[in-house]
Amino acid sequence: MSSDRSIKKFKKYIIRKLDKWNLKGKFRGVYEKIILIINQSCDDLVKEGLMFNINLSQYKELFVNELERICFKLEKGENVERFDVFFIYNSFNNDNEELFELEKHKKALNSEIYRPMLESMYNGKNMGQPPTDPVLIFNVMYLQAKYDLSDEQVIKDIKDRDSFQYFLDFPEKIPAKSTLGDFRNRLIKYDCVDKIWFRHQKYLDFIGYYLTRELAIDAAFLDSNPGVYGKPRNELAKTRRIKDGTFMTKNDERHFGFKNHMVIDLKFQLIRKFLVTTASVHDSQVTFDFIESYIMYADKGYVGADFECYKAYMLRKSNNPQINANRQHRNLRISRKRAPVERVFAVFDEHGQNFTKLTTVARNQVKILFASLLFNVKQILTLENPKKKEKNKNSEENDYLVLFNFLDNIPKMIEIRERIDVLKKRRLKRVKYRWKKFNKLFKKPKQKKKSKKKAQESQKPNKKFNRKLAHSF
Repeated sequence: MSSDRSIKKFKKYIIRKLDKWNLKGKFRGVYEKIILIINQSCDDLVKEGLMFNINLSQYKELFVNELERICFKLEKGENVERFDVFFIYNSFNNDNEELFELEKHKKALNSEIYRPMLESMYNGKNMGQPPTDPVLIFNVMYLQAKYDLSDEQVIKDIKDRDSFQYFLDFPEKIPAKSTLGDFRNRLIKYDCVDKIWFRHQKYLDFIGYYLTRELAIDAAFLDSNPGVYGKPRNELAKTRRIKDGTFMTKNDERHFGFKNHMVIDLKFQLIRKFLVTTASVHDSQVTFDFIESYIMYADKGYVGADFECYKAYMLRKSNNPQINANRQHRNLRISRKRAPVERVFAVFDEHGQNFTKLTTVARNQVKILFASLLFNVKQILTLENPKKKEKNKNSEENDYLVLFNFLDNIPKMIEIRERIDVLKKRRLKRVKYRWKKFNKLFKKPKQKKKSKKKAQESQKPNKKFNRKLAHSF
């Protein structure tokens, strides 16, 4: 659709909406003013060559809400020149879908709830330039995790992309590269990673996604660059070299770096706890504190782990074939149950969170904090999808209906079962009778046994009679 055609279609839709309001007696005093603003803004859109799709339902709702807001402003006597939302949602650099997606993430993240603990890191006693808004830096690092951007690249994209500026509420001052590094160090220094995560879990409980009884745990490698062999490590290492990373071999594959441990609840599939360790730490050595009432599903790597809750981990093979078969059935049931935990690491791989350039465990803990927030936000958006909610409601209602129908129809089912058994017995008899009859029709006749004398005679060679010699030979 060309830009002129799409804008004309939008203009007709808005004027139709205004006519309906005018008939109802709503915004009659500002009707002529608002039409002038619409014409002027649409002309500006055509000049700039901008374009959008009015058929999308989310844009229609947004434009109608913006129209109401402007009408209220005009009634109060405020000056309005054009519809700014049109120019925000339409630009050369960005796709409309990306901006709409970031709008959803912004609402689900709700970064304002972390403001008290973020402001506590900046005491304000230092002289010089005032610090940047910590919530703004928090949102920048969230964008960094979502699009897998470095500190330099995320600052460049904020200047170029309107969707990033909309997500950050069009900041007057953009943070520098050194500000992001300082923010990361302050999160480690003031132990704010655990505080932010604890506040996030409280927010999930407030929304309605409370912690359920069934949990699943798993771990995945967070690979990093091992550097040049023979160079110093740990405290003597330079920033280019990974300081806390260690080597680990699994399934004949060599890994270097760190390991990411995750716990999710199986009902809502949200991350509840996480921990970053070096790669050489075994899975069974990392156990999170949960009460006895919880059930923890895990793979074979967690055999021997000291969980306080009920352990439901997969078992290894044994020499006894009978026990081995039972364990295979048990492992299959547990593997189906704990399958959703693998989705967490698949989303991390999608957003580039399976590789790190950070040098210490503490810095990688900050990296995984924002990656976990990103996963939970995406999961909240899927859970709040109206189509999925309707499916869940219908499925729950159908489950109850099926249950009641099943209880009512138990006597009928017993009668049907008895009839089926009788029919099976009759069928078996019928099959046996037909099989015998079939064999008689196509049975080969038995050959008669020859007597011993005839058999011996048949074995003798045939003799020829010569008349000249008058004897046989």
